[in-house]
Amino acid sequence: MFKYSIIIIILFALVSGLTFADTITLNPTDDAYILATSPDYNSGSETGLYFGYVNSMNTLIKFDLSGYTGVTINSAELRLYVNDIFGMTPTDYYVVSGCDADWDEDMVTWNNGPGQQGSPIWITTYPVLWNWWIMDVKSMVQDFVDGTYDNYGFMLYDDLNTSHYIRVYSREYSPNPPELVLDYNPLSIECTTMGAIKAKFR
Repeated sequence: MFKYSIIIIILFALVSGLTFADTITLNPTDDAYILATSPDYNSGSETGLYFGYVNSMNTLIKFDLSGYTGVTINSAELRLYVNDIFGMTPTDYYVVSGCDADWDEDMVTWNNGPGQQGSPIWITTYPVLWNWWIMDVKSMVQDFVDGTYDNYGFMLYDDLNTSHYIRVYSREYSPNPPELVLDYNPLSIECTTMGAIKAKFR
């Protein structure tokens, strides 16, 4: 019995010291931009997404995270391919927040669109034309998969009412749609690995 206990301890230490993580790239289920100047306009079929310009253009992007409930998120990057920059603004003018209500890309407008929820994330990287703009959204995605907030997607907007805007490709532009790149620890590791080890010594 003592011998088996020692073996279990050694195996547990070896398994605990390993890193079990998966990486996946998700594309949006929905995306659109909404306009304060055209509050009933729907952009769901367009190939571009705008945000900025005196806080009158907001972008909405939604990803399906239903298969990742309860997992530990090691990193989460929202990646947008920039194809237009109007003006040169400091990076902290742009913000990512969660949406506080569900929406559909074929129906959403400024008038019926969601508000913001959760703690906003100020974007600390600057957009470069014809390049991927990468944003760290780990804390927000962890809140989504933990159920702290319902996953109604991201909202990108200009927080300081500047006269500048960014345009990025939407999911309708298949060469470079928005991406959410997740590195996470699967829930099955403890059950499958440690469970199998323990079962050998019952």
